[in-house]
Amino acid sequence: MKRWFALLLLFFTALQVYSQPKIEFVGGETIDWKDVSPKDNPLHSEVIIKNAGTEKLVIKEVKPTCGCTTAPLDKYELEPGETTKMKVTLNLGSSSGKVHKTIRVTSNDPNAQTKIISLRANVIRPIEIKPANYIVFDNPKVGVESTAKFFIKNNTNKPITISDFKTEPRILKINLVGEKQIQPNEEIEIIARIIPDKTGYLNAYIKMKTTEPDTPEVEIRCYGNVTESPIFNSK
Repeated sequence: MKRWFALLLLFFTALQVYSQPKIEFVGGETIDWKDVSPKDNPLHSEVIIKNAGTEKLVIKEVKPTCGCTTAPLDKYELEPGETTKMKVTLNLGSSSGKVHKTIRVTSNDPNAQTKIISLRANVIRPIEIKPANYIVFDNPKVGVESTAKFFIKNNTNKPITISDFKTEPRILKINLVGEKQIQPNEEIEIIARIIPDKTGYLNAYIKMKTTEPDTPEVEIRCYGNVTESPIFNSK
């Protein structure tokens, strides 16, 4: 009798092990848009999620790593063999170069309660601002010149002319005037200089026109926290 009970218990234990939900991402767990341009923004794709198990699959949470990504599902509960679509949207914003985001999917699959979907793209901008599309003045002080530099790169196969340089406030200056032509794959250095006249948070910008049809204007924001100088007093 004990032997039959043990065999019966083993049978139901095995049944429980093999009777369970199983999450499966049809086509893989990576979306790679490869090379894209700003005009492709936002990026769209679909992920097919399948219940490859024998019990109901319940998707508890779908959580992108940033607000630039959305990933709603058609349905969150799947019977064995059923599928649902995850509609993925990635907003590139001002990103440049390689972009990597993730989406975390939590379900009642006992063997894979959390799965990660990787989103990848390589954003190629005709005009690239390096190392970032903004500049920060390091420890600027009232009455003391502070400098920062950035680079503008031409990622196209034709010359680009930049011109009509504007800065705000006017105490912000750059080392370019008139027009400047940038050859294909060439990058030029721009040096920004400012002599702050008051303390507080600095919020400035540099604007310029370009002959690149997809990027007719470039704007670089400038930041810094201006403090008092032992030599100058703005009060």
